[in-house]
Amino acid sequence: MRLSNFNGYFYPFLKEEIEKFIKENEKEINEIDEEILLAIVPHAGWNYSGKCALHVYKNLRKVENVIIIATNHSSIGKVILSLEDIKTPLGLIRINKEFIKKILDKIDFSEIDENIHENEHSIEVQLPFLQYYLKKFKLVPILVSNLDRDEIELFTNFLIENIDFKNSVIIFSGDMIHHGKIYNFEIFKTNKKENVKNADIEIINSILEKNIEKFRELAKKYYTVCGYYSFQIFIEISKKLNLNNKLLCYYNSADITNDEDIIVGYSSIISYHPNFTTL
Repeated sequence: MRLSNFNGYFYPFLKEEIEKFIKENEKEINEIDEEILLAIVPHAGWNYSGKCALHVYKNLRKVENVIIIATNHSSIGKVILSLEDIKTPLGLIRINKEFIKKILDKIDFSEIDENIHENEHSIEVQLPFLQYYLKKFKLVPILVSNLDRDEIELFTNFLIENIDFKNSVIIFSGDMIHHGKIYNFEIFKTNKKENVKNADIEIINSILEKNIEKFRELAKKYYTVCGYYSFQIFIEISKKLNLNNKLLCYYNSADITNDEDIIVGYSSIISYHPNFTTL
């Protein structure tokens, strides 16, 4: 079992503080009619992107399994898995070890690396949201990086063939453009907040349209999109299953801080099917 490593940094330290944050911020989140099968959520500190993520989490249907496909900021390996149960301030989360072992058996570029998972925040920041709304579920934690096009195709097909969407949801954890000297990416000199927003909306539209080539082109142009690999898998699954994609929320950090020297974009996007039980 692994203890949570980022509470007090990326999200509140205590159970009571976590619940207070969610209750205060969910009041402004509208309920939707769509049954979420896939969702993109941001993974910055809750003070920045938590409200954006809540647009998804408040609207999740009850499921038994949650697969999180998240950015691996270490950029070590390709599909990095964990078998350790995780304890957060809201309790213990059990890992779906059977599914993890199936990935290891079928995907030859997958591996276990507990150290990478322990030091990566992109999955952990999602967990208290899931615990608050779903109460009980099994987790499949997946970190991705360095995947080529063939590997994305292969992994996408594996997920489609092996996930029962009647009792599962896939969460894709990643942020949008990172703009500023600190990121070695500063192409906008004036009106930075609006220019970053317009560039992010270009990228978001390519996701909504399920246009993976356009997404790759834009992500190469604005090369600080840290959901690069996970978002491609989202696009491919939604395209192959003929799902509808919808933007629930977008803003960037400058909307929160009024600081245009460092800007990160956050989005919540869902994928749904009018009659998903037939999938």
